[in-house]
Amino acid sequence: MVVLGYALPQVYGTGFHVMEAALEVRLPIFLLVLLGPAKILGTSLTLGSGGVFAPSLFIGSMIGGLGGR
Repeated sequence: MVVLGYALPQVYGTGFHVMEAALEVRLPIFLLVLLGPAKILGTSLTLGSGGVFAPSLFIGSMIGGLGGR
């Protein structure tokens, strides 16, 4: 998880600021493509330490932002 966090620090935490940026079309397409699967991987690795509601919103925002583009 540490390597994933260094490569894509947007996957840490709830990611509300990243979701807002995705929905306001302020993120490049390659980042939208990477962040969805990265958040899925990060959530899968750390599932016991928190909830799944905010990560599901994050993943949906990345996919929705990509679909909107």
